[in-house]
Amino acid sequence: MKFYDTIQNYEGKLPESILKMIPSLIKYDWFSAYASIDGLENILFQMSRRTRFESNMDYAIKQLNENYQSIANDFQAFFEAVKSFSQKEIANL
Repeated sequence: MKFYDTIQNYEGKLPESILKMIPSLIKYDWFSAYASIDGLENILFQMSRRTRFESNMDYAIKQLNENYQSIANDFQAFFEAVKSFSQKEIANL
């Protein structure tokens, strides 16, 4: 994945806490896992195991499944606004 190659090129500029995560990030291909609901569910489960409090992160997948189309519509509108803003900013450089 191009991102993993890029992040390794900037290792000298990243904080120590991030540098410790990079090998696992690459080995387990974390960012590809975000592409599916099953992957998200697994990530949230892993994160919930690391919290010191009752996080209820597993509830997020239930909400995502129940409200998927509404969330997708909101994200699409947000992403289009981000693209439009970015294009205007780039044009003004």
